[in-house]
Amino acid sequence: MNPKRLDEIEALLDEKPFRAWWVDLKAVRAELRAVRERKQGIDEQLVELELSSERHQKLAIDALDSGSEAEERAAALDAEVSRIENQAIAMVGAFEDQRARASDGWVKLGAAEKRLEEASERLAAKKATVSGDASRLAAEVERLTREHRIAKETYDRESSRKESMWREVESLWTRAAELGLLGVEKRLQAGSKKKEAERHLQDAEREKARVTSLGSEIAAVDESLAELEKRAVGRLALAKEKLGAMVGDSFLYWPCSDDDKQVWCLSLVSDSSTYGIEVEPLSIYRATVRDGVSGLEESPLFEAEEVDSDCG
Repeated sequence: MNPKRLDEIEALLDEKPFRAWWVDLKAVRAELRAVRERKQGIDEQLVELELSSERHQKLAIDALDSGSEAEERAAALDAEVSRIENQAIAMVGAFEDQRARASDGWVKLGAAEKRLEEASERLAAKKATVSGDASRLAAEVERLTREHRIAKETYDRESSRKESMWREVESLWTRAAELGLLGVEKRLQAGSKKKEAERHLQDAEREKARVTSLGSEIAAVDESLAELEKRAVGRLALAKEKLGAMVGDSFLYWPCSDDDKQVWCLSLVSDSSTYGIEVEPLSIYRATVRDGVSGLEESPLFEAEEVDSDCG
């Protein structure tokens, strides 16, 4: 590798072979960057689709579980409604028996009231005539009064029991209706959850199909990427052959003619962070062979005119 002076490198940058090489390298790198961005975009889509497909599958499982729980709940409610209805039917039979007892008590109470009323009237009549039968009638009235009281207590008790039993019957019918209505809701919810699960599974399948399609697409992009990377490497190799330079990824190097421990560094990229200073394309720096571009001088020694410098 022949050492060069700075002015020799400056002159080299103005020659047509270098300019043609530079335009060709930029074009390949621009195309390479576009394909890499395309690959990154596809990779991001793949990640999103795979995550979304997994999410839809999980949601489908959750929906199926919820639907099964709703179906089980509906079946349990149906069984409970049947049990309550049977209980209510039995209670209605018991109520009818109780109503008969209450009716019988009502009849007996009416008869006791009538006997007491008639005896009380006879007693009043006897007292008015100062008859000797008054004491006997008074005793009879007292007895009939006790019978009336007992008849009333019996009727009140049986009637209260009848009313209580009817309230229980009504409560059972109401509870059966309430659970029946809830069962209808649960069955509809089960159907809705099954449909929801089907939608999620369909979405998951569509996304899986898209993943497969993108897999084919990314294979083509990888093939293009490999070809472009090969072309880019080939363009850099031409710099060694035609320009007499040592070749890196982002710099070309020539030994300094005045110091064999230093090299001229020609930047091929625009970069403000990697090298400790801001470098621009076609700017020439000086560095030691030992340190390389980690020890670039702060200011370039030469900057060629560059219209489109975005070739990193």
